[in-house]
Amino acid sequence: MNNKIIEISDKAVKYLKAQDPPIRHLIENIGINTPNDFLYDYLKYESPKTGYYKSPIGILKIMTSNKGLEMLEFTEEIEDENNSESNLVNQVKSQLDEYFAGLRKTFDIPLVYNGTAFQKKVWHTLCTIPYGKTLNYGQIASIIGNKKASRAVGGANNRNKIAIIIPCHRVIGANAELTGYAGGLDKKRWLLEHEKYL
Repeated sequence: MNNKIIEISDKAVKYLKAQDPPIRHLIENIGINTPNDFLYDYLKYESPKTGYYKSPIGILKIMTSNKGLEMLEFTEEIEDENNSESNLVNQVKSQLDEYFAGLRKTFDIPLVYNGTAFQKKVWHTLCTIPYGKTLNYGQIASIIGNKKASRAVGGANNRNKIAIIIPCHRVIGANAELTGYAGGLDKKRWLLEHEKYL
């Protein structure tokens, strides 16, 4: 009987995650015992790993833990890939493959938000920006309930450690100008063109 209840709950969470990014990220980050624990049950077997992904626009460094994806950032070179394989690292690589092939528009990876309460609020909002769409800093400030926080939003955007999956490349200036991006404006332009925004 219990197994049947778990199976139904599991399917319900998968359905919610597929339907609505805000719901997906709420489920992933409420931090209590939920049916979502069964989706990421493998995390308890994970240990900290560092891997690398060769994307069409550069090398991405992947850092994971038993909590989820800690970092996904552009880097100039591969330092060491020994002992880098894990279930989570492989899932990140697989979903990036699908994204760059144009087959994936949302990601289903457990994320670790290392930052202040304000930064986390901004990053959660970034995750609600649909594929192929953009918001400017002022719009994000309004969404999080502080219209005067555009500059602070920009600072939080700049401190995002999980590129592409937390899509800070979808944030533009008030005049629709492409503004700063940690990986470089050339990469930001490429990503937006890939998503058919430009």
